[in-house]
Amino acid sequence: MKLKYFVTLFIVAVLVSGSVLQPSEAIAKVKTTQHHKNKSNKHRRHGRYGRPQSVEESLMNLEKYFPEYLNWLSYNTFLLESNKSNSIFDNNSVFSNLNSRIRLIENINDWLGTPYKHGGHSQKGVDCSNFTSCMISETLGWKFPCSVGSQSVLVKPIKSIDDMQFGDLIFFSGRNKRAQRLGHVGFYIGNGLFAHSSSGRGVIYTHISQGYYTERFREGGRLPVESMASHLTQNSQ
Repeated sequence: MKLKYFVTLFIVAVLVSGSVLQPSEAIAKVKTTQHHKNKSNKHRRHGRYGRPQSVEESLMNLEKYFPEYLNWLSYNTFLLESNKSNSIFDNNSVFSNLNSRIRLIENINDWLGTPYKHGGHSQKGVDCSNFTSCMISETLGWKFPCSVGSQSVLVKPIKSIDDMQFGDLIFFSGRNKRAQRLGHVGFYIGNGLFAHSSSGRGVIYTHISQGYYTERFREGGRLPVESMASHLTQNSQ
């Protein structure tokens, strides 16, 4: 079952029963729904990037570095935070609304464990820029470019990771740590955590201190409402 449907059922259950599912129980349900992806990735080659990261390990990274996610699983907290979300986020970001941030996390979690595939754009396999493109499409309903270079021209550049916020794109060089050319992209979550489709590991959450991402970091990019509205075509669905 898609995670988005689980969250919907969770909210309905809260309204009907008057009780709130504990975050730990909700996380356990997420891990159960993704178990089949762990099994499908079990026998993939490890390669130069080490063994593939399991869905459970990715969720542990999410819980560790972005504990706000646990609060989002509470219906009452959702109502509270939605009223003040605009005061803590750049209003010019397409993710300034808490609703859109929750949808992005839901969609990312639904794709956790998807294997990396160059040129792929589905849950059978996806590369880094197609992953960010699919997430924008599923979350905001917009068509979004499928290449790192095309995506980078639509964003407001952010040079320091300390100035980045949830939903910003995060750009890295390719395998050459000294190269300035952008070769990899993901979604910045917060506190150094980002989501991406990694070569050899697929869709995962990674902290920038892991591997050599700190050395490869080149810039962040905010998706401004004005730029998106003028350059992207909204789906008719």
